[in-house]
Amino acid sequence: MTARAVIRTEAAGGGRTRLETLRSDPPLTLRQTGPRRVHLVSTGAGPLRGDRLDLAVDVAPGTSLEVRSVAATLVLPGLADTPSVMVVRARVGAGAALRFSPEPTVLAAGCAHRLVVRLSLAEDATVFWREEIVFGRHGERPGRGHARFDATVAGRPLLRQDLLIGEDAVDGSPAVYGDARCVGSTLLAGPAWAPPAELDAEPDAERERRAVLGDGWAALPLAGPGVQVCALGADAVQLRKRLRRGEEAAGAPPPGPPAAARAAAPPGRPAAAQTVAASGAFAAAHPVPPAGPLAAAHPVRPPARPFTTPADGGRG
Repeated sequence: MTARAVIRTEAAGGGRTRLETLRSDPPLTLRQTGPRRVHLVSTGAGPLRGDRLDLAVDVAPGTSLEVRSVAATLVLPGLADTPSVMVVRARVGAGAALRFSPEPTVLAAGCAHRLVVRLSLAEDATVFWREEIVFGRHGERPGRGHARFDATVAGRPLLRQDLLIGEDAVDGSPAVYGDARCVGSTLLAGPAWAPPAELDAEPDAERERRAVLGDGWAALPLAGPGVQVCALGADAVQLRKRLRRGEEAAGAPPPGPPAAARAAAPPGRPAAAQTVAASGAFAAAHPVPPAGPLAAAHPVRPPARPFTTPADGGRG
């Protein structure tokens, strides 16, 4: 089976966002659930081996969009010799904001699946992108999975990441995911997470933005305008809790329906005291520097990052 779905926004009057295109192709079925919110609804089993699903997301300049799903995606085995493939291509324009947070992908026993993400951001675009993978249903070993994530900002590489699941070379390795049953990551990217200009010839330890580590999670500054949160868990509930702790530490604005605007702290107050005004899609298209342990008041000299590979020119 081959299916392709498209989401495209356009700017409306008064700073509003309009869904210009909402094209579904079962089993990739899209439903608008709010002014700037779309849910993915699976209207067929799978994906199964041999299926290819393609989702294109185009967030126009100055608009905002939230993409979620109504349930987890269960990847199943099939009769084909080739793996199933899910490709998500997302472009976020100037001053635009995207929040992409579907429910987990579950790799059922016997499946073979590739998840490919190509994310392209304008210089001042803002993104919250969460991915969660569950290693099989209860009591079963997972199938095989290969997740590839490529993100660029204004054409420059921000993050290249590969993760293999169910392969002998990495299965159970303490350097990858050990005995965990779930793995997840969140990318927070945008001007609020940008490192400062290198104004000083000598590094200033007091100005370094450092990684924050917790129980089963880590929030890791990237070399560009972003922070990656990585987490492992024994089950999907624990994984989600750990990801949220890391996202909070990284200064992610809260999700949810529109709330009363919360102004940024007056000049001179520490960044940790600043808050972000919430909106329906991704709490602010132009957020203030994030609060928390990774506040922009302590900018970045990034550490090494788990689950990542050096920039490789975008090859999958």
